[in-house]
Amino acid sequence: MTRGNQHRTDPAVKRAEQRRMLARIARILVTVLLFAGVVGGGWWLNRTLTVSEWTVTAPEPIKQAIESRLQAMNNRDFLHTRPAALREQWLVEIPDMEDVQIVRHLPHAMQITAVARKPAALWQDEQNRLHLFDSRGHVYRLLGKDESPDLPLLRVREEQLPAMHRLLQALAGQQVHKLSDLSEIHAGSSDWKLYFSRGSAWILSQQDASGTIKSVALLLKQPRWRQGQWTVDTRIPSRWFIRPAGHGGII
Repeated sequence: MTRGNQHRTDPAVKRAEQRRMLARIARILVTVLLFAGVVGGGWWLNRTLTVSEWTVTAPEPIKQAIESRLQAMNNRDFLHTRPAALREQWLVEIPDMEDVQIVRHLPHAMQITAVARKPAALWQDEQNRLHLFDSRGHVYRLLGKDESPDLPLLRVREEQLPAMHRLLQALAGQQVHKLSDLSEIHAGSSDWKLYFSRGSAWILSQQDASGTIKSVALLLKQPRWRQGQWTVDTRIPSRWFIRPAGHGGII
């Protein structure tokens, strides 16, 4: 009897093990139910916050591009209309747009405000293709076949475009020629040739061209030079050449 009693399980211990097992099962069930509730609630909330109306404030071509993309979306639920994701996507897809702000007005509305790029010039690449060059110094797309903007032409290499941006900024700050008077900038081996309307032209060394522009502008504002149209050659720092501008002539 004594030896047989050694192999019997204490009923209290057995009941305690059963309670622990039931507690573990209960915790698993609660976790599963909570997870299902969160997923189900998230799915319901995501579908509930679908965008059904929007307002777009932007120049007409950009407004049309944004609205066409919204209308073409198969799903405009909360996840697919996150402002940060849409902004990143549209800035890539709509090159004429410089920036866009997107605000969700829950549950169903969206407000969009977009700003257009300001083209400052045309850049002609090595394959003679024309690209739009914006006021921040970025080439952002090819010129369309039906487009003919009145912009200065940059005949420079791609690696010279940052210098062109600085040059255009310097030209915008002087008061002798309006930036709209600029017709073309041509890159020489060590100089820039700037052609303006009415035959005026400036030849600038590529070294410190922006500073030279300020000096040329100050010179041409003097009474002696103020009334005429001039070709100014500044390639020799100690001796500038100024002569009456030829109409359509090549420097």
